[in-house]
Amino acid sequence: MAICMPSAGDLFPHIFNLINSNIGVGLLAMPYCFHECGILLTAIILLLMSVATYFSCVLILKTTHQLKCDSLERAAFKSHGVAGKRIVDLCVIGLLFGMLVGLNVAISDLGSEIFDTLYGGKASLTVRRSVLLFTIFIVLPFCCLRRVVFLSTSSFLAVFLYVTFLLNLLCNYAIPKMQSKQFTFGYFRLWRPQGLVHCVPIIASSVCCQVQVNSIYSSLRNPSVTKMKKILISAVTFIFSCYLF
Repeated sequence: MAICMPSAGDLFPHIFNLINSNIGVGLLAMPYCFHECGILLTAIILLLMSVATYFSCVLILKTTHQLKCDSLERAAFKSHGVAGKRIVDLCVIGLLFGMLVGLNVAISDLGSEIFDTLYGGKASLTVRRSVLLFTIFIVLPFCCLRRVVFLSTSSFLAVFLYVTFLLNLLCNYAIPKMQSKQFTFGYFRLWRPQGLVHCVPIIASSVCCQVQVNSIYSSLRNPSVTKMKKILISAVTFIFSCYLF
């Protein structure tokens, strides 16, 4: 009997979902990290965090697969009892709460800045609240979907917008700046360890996708560890490339 191997196209929706769950606000914070730590040091830290993210995701995946659990919380309950489950619950809640706070702050600030650019003037508190509420009402229906695979189209559009944003920065700012006569390599800061305290948490959270591993794995048509590894490699590599360039 012939065995049908999954094509790469079957994994694309899950890859885009995993990419979209991590990349985003980190694109705006990464230039700050390169400025504070230097280009070379930030690239090394980003590479180390990406590798650590991949292996930690594989470890979580193997643990839940061996214990036959669909979530990290249930795996912690089977392996360490009620105390282990509570610790994992608190860690996941704290991580997700911090991400939500950072996302809402970024949307409120950046969204109001967009209105400032388009219409002029200074954004008031009412404008910031309106932008935040508008975003919440847009995001909330997506959060109510039971299957993550249904988000693949919106994730693809979001990733397309991220890539367009990066290309716009390169073409309209970076390349003209490097071609100007006033440009010198003295503008580049290669190594500055003093900024690690501020930037390591930002870089680590920008590539953090451990929480989404089991959700993506459960949404696969025929779940397997091999498939999930391919998804992780593709997603983490894409995220690393976007942050690096």
